[in-house]
Amino acid sequence: MLYRLYEPIMWRALRVANPMVRRNSLALLVEAFPLQDPESSNEEIDQILQKQFDAFRSALQDPCSSVRQVGIEGVCHIFAQFWELIPAAILNDFLNQMVNDLAFDAR
Repeated sequence: MLYRLYEPIMWRALRVANPMVRRNSLALLVEAFPLQDPESSNEEIDQILQKQFDAFRSALQDPCSSVRQVGIEGVCHIFAQFWELIPAAILNDFLNQMVNDLAFDAR
């Protein structure tokens, strides 16, 4: 049910020009992760998960530091809660990006 409610607004809100809207929608995605439609096939569920991972990846590369901050906190929260659900390649990619690029990020 949450997926059907969030889908029309979530993905648009993550790409708007206003950084506060992106920050708030990212925080909402972190709390609702993993968004899944139980009536979907396994392939569609994988696509929905990949879309969420792509949203986190773009948040970690956001030009606004407050969005990046929520992105880092969200990725770490998701890693702590759902590390078995996340493929190893995505875990490795996010960890490399956070350690190599964002560790030297300043406000």
